[in-house]
Amino acid sequence: MIGGVFAIITYAYGQFTKGKIESKFDTINLLKEQVDALEKALAFSDGKKKVEIDALNSKIDLLTREIQDLHVAIDSKDKKQEELLAIIQGKDPQMLEFIKLFTVDVLPTIKRMDQFLNKQKF
Repeated sequence: MIGGVFAIITYAYGQFTKGKIESKFDTINLLKEQVDALEKALAFSDGKKKVEIDALNSKIDLLTREIQDLHVAIDSKDKKQEELLAIIQGKDPQMLEFIKLFTVDVLPTIKRMDQFLNKQKF
């Protein structure tokens, strides 16, 4: 009889510890599944973020090119305004170039011709 009670107690204890061990395995398996699901979700969100980052980088490149184009347009507009202002003020760039050439090349030549002709006796 004591052997039977001992056997029942041993069996009950074995079932209790077996259930406890199985529940630990079930918990571990459940946690592994959750980790896998989270890793998949994280990989998906990382991929999605990478696509978003690439889209934003391409938009930044596009806007940078547009800004450079605007800088070029503004610079050409400013040069044209300066040229028009100079024309209005009587400082036409072509006229200034003519005056420069005249004073540098033509006037000295005329002075030399005048000196040469004044030295001649008729």
